[in-house]
Amino acid sequence: TGLDIELVQAIISNLGCKLTFQKLINWRRIIWSVKNGDVHIAAAADFTKERSRWAYFSKPYRTVNVVMFVLKGTSKKYPFHSLDNIISSDFKIGVSRGVYYGEHYKKLMKNPDFQKNIQVISKDKQNLKKLLYKRIDGFFEDSIAGMDLIRSHQVVDKIEIHPVYVHSANQYLLLSKKFVTPDIVDRINKSLAEIKAQGTYDKIINKYLK
Repeated sequence: TGLDIELVQAIISNLGCKLTFQKLINWRRIIWSVKNGDVHIAAAADFTKERSRWAYFSKPYRTVNVVMFVLKGTSKKYPFHSLDNIISSDFKIGVSRGVYYGEHYKKLMKNPDFQKNIQVISKDKQNLKKLLYKRIDGFFEDSIAGMDLIRSHQVVDKIEIHPVYVHSANQYLLLSKKFVTPDIVDRINKSLAEIKAQGTYDKIINKYLK
């Protein structure tokens, strides 16, 4: 379930094709499976040159805005203006294994003083649980997916978004070159344009923004 799942379903269904889902442990496993052709398509992917060697990218189908979720009332306690400020603090951040959080975060992760503030998990919902039990002070997540997670656990009144900037970028469908042809990529891009023209795209997006 979720925004990206519904968008991909709409794009593929509009082509008259059937979409089969494969549940994997984490994002790193998904990337590995697309690279090896075991999985043909993955959603919510950032563009990187390394990935473009073994995968095609669709046209961007939405924008992701990664934010930091914290317990309500704690943003003032940690008035970070940049991720760099976290280095000199005792603030613990939960992140998901294999997820790309932007070049700034990638650069900071080369600094041992920043690494000690990071706790890596395999499933997004683990971060929410750790935050509620105060085992971490915040976690990174796409704003829409994060709010959907928080609403589903009925803890909206306990969580807030910290104003520090994390990462924002276009999101693409990642398509394995071991299975997908450029013609299929072109058909997917045309289908994306069609569901936007039909109003299906906005209907799905607005459902989650609400």
